[in-house]
Amino acid sequence: MRKLFSIIVLGIMILGIHTTIHAENHGKPPVKELEQKFHNLIFQEIEEDQEINKVKKYDSKAALKEDLLEIMTSPLADSYLEQYFEEKDGDLYIIPQDGPQQLSFNHDYELEKVNDSYYRVTQPANDKLYTGRIEVEYRYEAGGWVFANRMNRISTDAGGEMPDTSSSSPLRMIVGVILIGTGTGLIAFRNGKPLNTYTP
Repeated sequence: MRKLFSIIVLGIMILGIHTTIHAENHGKPPVKELEQKFHNLIFQEIEEDQEINKVKKYDSKAALKEDLLEIMTSPLADSYLEQYFEEKDGDLYIIPQDGPQQLSFNHDYELEKVNDSYYRVTQPANDKLYTGRIEVEYRYEAGGWVFANRMNRISTDAGGEMPDTSSSSPLRMIVGVILIGTGTGLIAFRNGKPLNTYTP
């Protein structure tokens, strides 16, 4: 009886060790495959009348999110939906702006293993607007690899970094400066007189 018990315990231990090793053997994330799926989902095909930017395949953020969740975490999907898409009158539209940065497979990139369930890819940014690097993080969850985070780390005179859902559009910056200048001018010359003009 004692011998049978020992055999059962030994079998359970061997099975447990095998299961643990198998569970941790996720391999590497399919970087190119995930990047292509990311491109297809974020850069949506639009209707023939390109001025309205109406998405062909989806009519709501919820519908698009279902497919985004196949390749990224829920918080990351929400951030992209908020930044790049809007719903109007039962349809889904792309918000006109610069698209998110993507990895270029014509250039070298570095794949770093953080742990068995987490990897990070870094690549120098190939963009004339700024220099820096793109960082893409992958997490193994629910039986597959997904994007955990995407970050553009920018090297400028001031330094800094911004998430991939931030826009680097110079047009928006110019418009912002113009609006600030206009507002300042209106305040300073309200009623046709500078604020520091004294009338006895």
